[in-house]
Amino acid sequence: MDKDYKNNFLKRSFTASFLAIGIFTIFILDISAIIEILLIFLAIIAMREVAEINKSSCRGIKTSYIWLIVLSLFLFYFVNSNIVFGIYIHLSSLFWLIFSIFLFSNNFQKLKFISFQNSVLIQFLLTSFIISILFVLMLPQIFEFKNSIFILLLITVSALTDTFAYIGGSLIGKTPLLKEISPNKTLEGFFSGIIAALILGAVFVYLFDDMNFIYIFVIGSFFAIVGDYFFSHLKRKSNIKDTGSILPGHGGILDRIDSHIAAITIMIFLTFLLY
Repeated sequence: MDKDYKNNFLKRSFTASFLAIGIFTIFILDISAIIEILLIFLAIIAMREVAEINKSSCRGIKTSYIWLIVLSLFLFYFVNSNIVFGIYIHLSSLFWLIFSIFLFSNNFQKLKFISFQNSVLIQFLLTSFIISILFVLMLPQIFEFKNSIFILLLITVSALTDTFAYIGGSLIGKTPLLKEISPNKTLEGFFSGIIAALILGAVFVYLFDDMNFIYIFVIGSFFAIVGDYFFSHLKRKSNIKDTGSILPGHGGILDRIDSHIAAITIMIFLTFLLY
């Protein structure tokens, strides 16, 4: 293990541990208002990062992202929530599916509308992510544990995928997967992340005798990697390394939640298909 890897790994580990303790505490307490404030706060910081990236070409974005989030939450609470949820979750899941097909068929360059300059797309994906989580938290209990614990579990799947993809890629990675987007990400890292989610799924199948955990976790893990590549593609197009610097070892908020935005949205969509 070289010195740079050790230093970066320690930074990432410290930041990730601090975030994990805070997020786990908030979701275990299961106070809806605090969770809602946290999600909106993350989305606002994320869109501020987009605004900073586009400050020379995207006039008015600093107010438009706040307006969109407020409007979306207004719709969520005061219009038929099933309809609003359905629109967001179906359209965003369809987007992630189409993007994944273009991504792994190496035709992602054809999706020219995908860039940080397209702030409406980023806003839509962030809003879908928020509404999906809030919708699950408002539902009657789905499993033998609280819905807030289920959301924590989905966050864990995505975080585990990201962590083990990073560790596996750094330690044994030799085969670039999509080097046009991110030359440091490897096939070995990809499978390390998927295997970590598979093992976690197997544990929950054993505990609850429900094979759906395997399907949800493994497919979610795949889309965690898709989400990671999506934002790596955007950063490459904008010629930047990180979206911000608020999180030591990780960069910006979008650098930290990139895989969650895709994976959690897809896993919640799968949950409603399977149950």
